[in-house]
Amino acid sequence: MTEIRITIDDAAALAALKRTRDGLLNLRPAMKNIGEYMVLETDDRFKTQTAPDGSQWQPISRSWRQAKQRNGYITKVLQMRGRLRKSIVPKAGADHVSVGTNVVYANIHQFGGSITHHARSQQANFRIDKKTGKSQFAKKKRANFSQNVTIGGHTTDIPARPFLGTNDENEREIGRIVADYINDEFKGS
Repeated sequence: MTEIRITIDDAAALAALKRTRDGLLNLRPAMKNIGEYMVLETDDRFKTQTAPDGSQWQPISRSWRQAKQRNGYITKVLQMRGRLRKSIVPKAGADHVSVGTNVVYANIHQFGGSITHHARSQQANFRIDKKTGKSQFAKKKRANFSQNVTIGGHTTDIPARPFLGTNDENEREIGRIVADYINDEFKGS
């Protein structure tokens, strides 16, 4: 076997190579940047009410929108008080990043599904509107009468409204973030 052996005897060059190697073995700064980028992208999806693939989320029903308006809530899809939207966080490691939420109802909205409600009886509170004479649900402290009601079992179907995920543009930007990080590592060394 014929070989050529190269020995680097320059302490500064060896230190630069070590820094570059160490920087490439720990991609945490790049992963952190990717995570922050994807949190911003996900927030934009809540603003535009679109999935990662660009498709519009299915709108909420008219009755649900009216109920949210009546109670002073945000009427956009997947938003009532903004808890889900505000809960999206990145978690970066040396060679990976995840972006997600710990909100328990996130899965049903991301993937869709059915919720089974069992029959139940409970006390419902009402308030009679003085102008219209009609009764409407009210909080106990605002109610002027209540009655026991039975609600039959039923199923609620929730359509998938994906808010997490990547698209082609996201993947290109993630590639740019990694390339910039690698370039910076080589320049710094």
